[in-house]
Amino acid sequence: MSAWPDRSDDFLEWAKRRDSSVASYSFMPRRTYGEYLRATFLDTIAHAGPQISVEIRRGEANTIERRGARGWRVLCNENRPIDADAVVLATGHRPLVDPLSQRWSGPRARYIEDPWSSLMLTAIEKDESVCLLGTGLTAIEVLQSLGGSARSAPVMAFSRRGLLPAAHAPAPLPRIDPQDWLEPLLRADAAITTRSLTRNIRRAVRAAQSVGQDGRQVIDGLRPHTPHIWTALSSYERTRFLRHASAFWEAARHRTAPTVAGEVEAAMEAGVFSVTAARILSARCDMDGASLTVRRRGRLVHESHRFNWIINCTGPGSGRECGFPPSVAKLIDTGYLQADPDSIGVRSTPNGQALVDARVIEDLVLIGSLRKADNWESTAIPELRQQAALAADAIVTFFAKQ
Repeated sequence: MSAWPDRSDDFLEWAKRRDSSVASYSFMPRRTYGEYLRATFLDTIAHAGPQISVEIRRGEANTIERRGARGWRVLCNENRPIDADAVVLATGHRPLVDPLSQRWSGPRARYIEDPWSSLMLTAIEKDESVCLLGTGLTAIEVLQSLGGSARSAPVMAFSRRGLLPAAHAPAPLPRIDPQDWLEPLLRADAAITTRSLTRNIRRAVRAAQSVGQDGRQVIDGLRPHTPHIWTALSSYERTRFLRHASAFWEAARHRTAPTVAGEVEAAMEAGVFSVTAARILSARCDMDGASLTVRRRGRLVHESHRFNWIINCTGPGSGRECGFPPSVAKLIDTGYLQADPDSIGVRSTPNGQALVDARVIEDLVLIGSLRKADNWESTAIPELRQQAALAADAIVTFFAKQ
């Protein structure tokens, strides 16, 4: 979790200076990690020297446009424009998608569309029933915010496949190198398919478990190879992966801390938390609560459930139904960015420079979720810190050529 790709223990050493009981496999709160990043940023600025200056502005960049032959102009909400020789797009996750937008009727007073944009969660009492739309990490965090097993009213989570995130192992496990089966798969004459990939992953997991190892070691071993695998998939197969396999990968790859997994299990054993694989058909709300009509996976009959609250926990949006931020959408419209066919991101070179067809735009650089189009795995710290380093090198190289 270090901020630096070449100093892997930096976060650990920082945390130990604050608390000597911290170990290399400790699970730290998000707030602590945010404090680490802030301290690292400020320390870097302090030691950067007089040739470097930093200005931070709060606002929204609505439009990024070419400024003559070279450079950019960033038009911001209620702020003067920013003229720049180079721009880095690090827009983070895209907004949540409302899964009930076409299925909702009545007032929305009992529907929390974004659990993190308001204080509405604090208004929910422990004796009020809650429906969570989604069963991923966002749902788990909301469950904790609602009190977990200490609740007296039930929390029911729905998603199409009903998959909860896996838990991290309580102690470090070595990765299992996939080269024995991955290299032949990538070298095969026929193009790699989603079916062959998932079949081989399942086979590797079963093989690991048969000799007393853990399936999580297989998933962890694949992580360094995911950009290569993603590149090897055709556009058609990427679409198939997103439709049929991505939910299983996300559940296995993006895990909860062991203590959090224990709290979820305790809530389920106490009968206050349950997970159902189902499709949401409709939702109707009044001022006292909301009724949800669902169809469970593999069944034809419809069910109706009544809740005091419904909370959207589907997580960050992705794909055509979500759309891009206005500044990114404008750059796509004007030909300075190119979205991939599934609109999960935009095209970029290996060092993060924008790529439109075969044209490299050297002074427009990407970091983070926008690079999922070419990397797939592009939202966790190991990938982000490497992308940040590559972006910095790309900008320095660009300026050196001017």
